[in-house]
Amino acid sequence: MSTFGRIILDYGDYLIRESEMDILRGPRWLNDVIMGFYIDYLSREIFPEEKTSIKIVSPEMTQLLKLCDIEDLVNLLGDITKYQFVFFPVNNFDDPEQITAGGSHWSLVVYSRTENVMAHYDSSFGTNQVSAETLYRHVSLAMNPKPTYSPRGCAAQENGYDCGLHVLCNIEAIAAYVLKTTILNGVHTAKSDTVGKMRGKIIELVEGKARACSGDKLN
Repeated sequence: MSTFGRIILDYGDYLIRESEMDILRGPRWLNDVIMGFYIDYLSREIFPEEKTSIKIVSPEMTQLLKLCDIEDLVNLLGDITKYQFVFFPVNNFDDPEQITAGGSHWSLVVYSRTENVMAHYDSSFGTNQVSAETLYRHVSLAMNPKPTYSPRGCAAQENGYDCGLHVLCNIEAIAAYVLKTTILNGVHTAKSDTVGKMRGKIIELVEGKARACSGDKLN
């Protein structure tokens, strides 16, 4: 999805522009820039991988892993499989020529090394089954022992555009849970009211960091 307009925030590998803010206020389907930005924020500031043994993979890398040639898989995976839990935001865009995520639906696959499972959480149950299973088939080839694939329940989205919000909220909810319990079983995924507040939360985060960056430049 193309982005345009004035740059609001430069954070990590992502530029949040006016077009992303329009999407958030929309309400509209979250593009890979917004998804990637918030995941980058979680990875850096909330669940840093060097302290938590949690890895949250970017939408772009998840796309590559889903569509790559098998011979490229090991190099792309790198050390991902060393983590206790790995989160993959999956979309249903299946053009191997495109690196960007694109698509029209997001869901979440979570690998638990302790339980040897790759669990799939889809707020429109079954919609992303093909894409999630494709990712599973690729990633599991590099894992020994091979994990099982397990569709799991989560709150259902109430419209056609909040799937990305469900994914981001479920990443937070599941990551917080596994840090306490070290397992996925028994997890309570994000509730609908939490998802409903997520657009405002991301807008506040972007605007707050933009103000902080402006202040730093002035000082």
